[in-house]
Amino acid sequence: MIVLCHPYERSFCRAIAQELDAAMRARTDTGPPDGPGPPVFHDLYAERPDPVLTGAEIARRFSMDEQIQAYTDECMRTDLMCFVHPDWWSGPPALLKGWIERVFRPGVAYDWEGEDFGEKRHVPLFAGKRLAVFVTTDRAADDPPEPIEGFWRALADYCGMKLVRFTICTDLRHSGHRRRREWLREARDWAQGVDDG
Repeated sequence: MIVLCHPYERSFCRAIAQELDAAMRARTDTGPPDGPGPPVFHDLYAERPDPVLTGAEIARRFSMDEQIQAYTDECMRTDLMCFVHPDWWSGPPALLKGWIERVFRPGVAYDWEGEDFGEKRHVPLFAGKRLAVFVTTDRAADDPPEPIEGFWRALADYCGMKLVRFTICTDLRHSGHRRRREWLREARDWAQGVDDG
């Protein structure tokens, strides 16, 4: 599953997401019949999901929004989630953050077990799933937006996922074609070998 979150159609984030998608689809086309299926690709700014988590949805522990429910079902089925987004104020865009709040909800990504009114035990429900994150930023390599990596590592840990790749493309505004091609090649090479163990 590839989730792109960037509003600009010619963004470098889109180029990365498309590179990942193409490499994974090529593996599907040439791989064994019992291998992983083709990736599901989501462009959140094109799909425009409502990112607002309501009190009613929290109390209900279920989303009545069919689009959110479809995302949830896909996350529960997939074994690898790839997120591609820009660094906006040392975090992901609000749309992606809201998407996570609604999709990675209790009963889906994690839960609490125990008797009513008693002590509860946190249970991660995405154990065995893998997470990959690709971030672009204008900040320099010696001054990366560290909170972003902390956010994704904490999310992976809380839900039981393994963070298998975290890439941050720094100083993007001043990067040339050669450096951008290198980043795309690295993303492609990783995607081509992601299931090789």
